[in-house]
Amino acid sequence: MGRQLTPPNAPQTSVVISGQLRERILDGSHRPGEQLSEARIAGQQRVSRGPVREAFQRLAQEGLLVSQRNRACS
Repeated sequence: MGRQLTPPNAPQTSVVISGQLRERILDGSHRPGEQLSEARIAGQQRVSRGPVREAFQRLAQEGLLVSQRNRACS
């Protein structure tokens, strides 16, 4: 058998997206109370909604977003 492939050392997509969103929240690009849409951000980033959802969850745990059921994050 040949050598096994090793995974690249690239960060997860959700980590990259949460980092970008964190920067935009902290620099004031996203205002307090502004709703953020998973679908819109996923389209802008050209990724599925899953990594964006994970990024939103990460930022909500950090206290930077407030998640409301059946609504976009704000």
